Amino acid sequence: MLAQLANEYHADTTMQIAQLDASKNDVDDAAVHIHGYPTFYFFTVDRKGTPVEYTGERTLPSIVHFLTRHRSLQEKQRQLHEKRQRAKEEAKALLEKKPPPLLE
Repeated sequence: MLAQLANEYHADTTMQIAQLDASKNDVDDAAVHIHGYPTFYFFTVDRKGTPVEYTGERTLPSIVHFLTRHRSLQEKQRQLHEKRQRAKEEAKALLEKKPPPLLE
């Protein structure tokens, strides 16, 4: 199924599908818990330390739905973060701007 999933996203440059055989490799991450095989996690670029474990059905449509939902949430969080950054920068620029001289 992993090959099908990789094929589903092969043209998507923002998504990487990776496989790690935890029975042959150490998984040294406190956020990752292997309960059985296969175990799926969704890692985001900006929050690698807080992966989301997939606990749904082991079917391609279910996993694709999970990825789509979490990518949408990630994108909304990124947009909100950028909006907040712009607002901070605009507020800072306004505070640094000298007021016009008073008219007498």
